Amino acid sequence: MSLSNSQYNAIMRIYNQRQFQDKYEQDERIKEIYRQIPQIRHIEEAMGTQAVACAKRLLDGDADARQRLKGQLEDLREQKAVLLEAYGYAPDYMEMRYQCPECRDTGYAKGKKCRCFKKEEIALLYSQSNIQEILRKENFSAFTFQYYDSKEVIPQIGMTVADYMKQVYGWCREYVEGFAAKGGNLIFTGSTGVGKTFLTNCIAKELID
Repeated sequence: MSLSNSQYNAIMRIYNQRQFQDKYEQDERIKEIYRQIPQIRHIEEAMGTQAVACAKRLLDGDADARQRLKGQLEDLREQKAVLLEAYGYAPDYMEMRYQCPECRDTGYAKGKKCRCFKKEEIALLYSQSNIQEILRKENFSAFTFQYYDSKEVIPQIGMTVADYMKQVYGWCREYVEGFAAKGGNLIFTGSTGVGKTFLTNCIAKELID
């Protein structure tokens, strides 16, 4: 589906807000840990100090500095994990948490629009179209069989129109329920006013929701 520049920018603002919220929540978790377990702040400071010292040693020609740093950092990370567990926290409690881990709340994964971005596209286009108002009125909850004759049996189909429409209604429901796995299409035929558009809108609302 094609988005205008303003629509695209509106969606990207959502992702910018998500990233801001992700960082805010992470900062709050870190502050909480520093209050509850002050030793962890010292461990993280030690990790930073070790990294700077390693960089200096590498510049001085110490080829083994990187390997030593790796061992030192692993030891400090293990100390950190043990402390978090001792206080009842998950090992990754201080890490960034994303609403969509696949794209890390950027909207793009592996150079393509993420599934969550496509959902935002649908939501935006849906909200900006007149179909939203139509589907508030035309949906399965509002569907009724009272407009279809339930007395006269139609020879060509061997049932009343009302019974036939109940069958059609059931097919539409089955189509919606199996859409995720099967996809496919339905073809509606019939004269004007028999409910083709109404049923199409019923299906559209279910699938969009």
